[in-house]
Amino acid sequence: MCGLDTVKLLACICALIWLSSVSGLAADSTNTKSPTGAVVRSLVLPGWGQWYNEDYWKVPISLGSAAFFTYRIVDFNSQCNDADAVLAQLDDSDPNRQLFERRAEFYRDKRDEAALFLGVVYVISALDAYVGAHLSGFDVDDTLSVRLLPNPAIGGISITASW
Repeated sequence: MCGLDTVKLLACICALIWLSSVSGLAADSTNTKSPTGAVVRSLVLPGWGQWYNEDYWKVPISLGSAAFFTYRIVDFNSQCNDADAVLAQLDDSDPNRQLFERRAEFYRDKRDEAALFLGVVYVISALDAYVGAHLSGFDVDDTLSVRLLPNPAIGGISITASW
């Protein structure tokens, strides 16, 4: 029965990684944002890397997803522990024993599934922060444009790119 101890351990590991890589948080000369810093921030708290990259609209998506799956893990773990506690009080000959065994296994599986999804949220958030930091120096001002114009001379469309 794992629970909050595992979550605390993961939080401590993430904090240690962040503290050990503070030197990697500074931006390098080619990008305005550090990809390493963005990834580390995202691994500490999903959405922090997006905030660092100034992709503010992504923060509630990352943070909300992580909070949702964390809540599900805690809730399913609590229900699993309740079913295990009832199971420990039942005799082997009790007709309800099989019901509580299945219930405990169901909640254990759901808890593990939510933990897997939380891991996926962390990975996607970190990858998004990494790519966003790499693209932060990319020039996308108004002088970059592509126009589709009708071309009656050839009876088609001409594509014009300017920068």
